[in-house]
Amino acid sequence: MPTDGPKTESVPPDALGDGPGPAPRPELPHATDWSAKATAGEAFCHMVKATLASLAAHRPAAVAGEPEGVHQMRVATRRLRAIISTFHPGLPEEAEARFNAGLRRLGQVLGEARDWDVFITQILPAAAVDGLRIHDLARLEEAASRARAAAQSSLRAAVSGPAFTNTIESLSAWAEDAADPSSPQGHGKLARQARKLAPRLQERLARTVRRRGRHIRRRSETELHDLRKALKKLRYGVELLAPLHESGRKTFRRACQSLQEELGALNDAVMAAELTRRLESEDPSLAPQGKMLRAWARKRRERAMEATPAAWRSFKEVELPQLAA
Repeated sequence: MPTDGPKTESVPPDALGDGPGPAPRPELPHATDWSAKATAGEAFCHMVKATLASLAAHRPAAVAGEPEGVHQMRVATRRLRAIISTFHPGLPEEAEARFNAGLRRLGQVLGEARDWDVFITQILPAAAVDGLRIHDLARLEEAASRARAAAQSSLRAAVSGPAFTNTIESLSAWAEDAADPSSPQGHGKLARQARKLAPRLQERLARTVRRRGRHIRRRSETELHDLRKALKKLRYGVELLAPLHESGRKTFRRACQSLQEELGALNDAVMAAELTRRLESEDPSLAPQGKMLRAWARKRRERAMEATPAAWRSFKEVELPQLAA
């Protein structure tokens, strides 16, 4: 199925690598480097395979315990789910549900490891800057490091076995079928030009965000977390459709970033309190330190809750990027 955009190669199983150690910075295909003349199936195929290449390329660093490797694998997993969500109207439900379930499980393992990385490398240093006692933070860091090691062990198991290789291969094959209009997968909506489907796909993601952000001052932390996830999917979807945009993408991206920062600060504060409780459940002697950090996190949560409505109002005022006719 020729397209006018650059091609990407299938990711061979042995490209995943088995040895520990830092991974070199790979030259990776970009998920938005596809032709505006492509069919929806061809665009979907390019996005999926380029993101799979990133997932596989950052695996060695993640296995070695490098926080950036874990982060990039998690981002790739989220992008894959966002791609699937963006093209949902044209995808077969059974296959979509199966791949989403596998990616969700992988994302949970990566998320656990990433949360401990953030707790140790960002949350505790921020608390130190705000004046919390170094000795107390050191006790929390020692306990968190043990939890982080356990999470990394689970991560290594999840991305080192045949299930992970099968996920890469199966998703790649699924994407290739989507680009073939003669296949059951590529028939129908995916055979249409991407620019014809893009307005509906983009608006569908935006509608979910608008619904979840309505009456934002009344929203619970759980509802705001759902808003944050929907906003990420929208931002990823808009970025992935970049070849079809005529204008407005940079302005929209800035509005998304501002709202994401406030929702992210809220999420980090909630996560810090939750992880601290988990540390206390393993070692009750950490109760004084846990109480101290939760009080600090509560103040950060309150600041984020206060700032979120203004960020939401600014976001609502920005229109979706304009798509070429």
